[in-house]
Amino acid sequence: MLELLLASFEPKSKAQKAWMDLALRRREEVQSGKVSMVPGDEALARVRARIA
Repeated sequence: MLELLLASFEPKSKAQKAWMDLALRRREEVQSGKVSMVPGDEALARVRARIA
């Protein structure tokens, strides 16, 4: 899914670079154990609860 998003940006654009930097930073946070992943349905439930 992330690959499709990144591919949708104009090549070598500022937006593409910003998203790539963010994706790489997030991946490093998960790999290092700094953060843990949450299943999508749980993440959506948390967001919905916060905005309700």
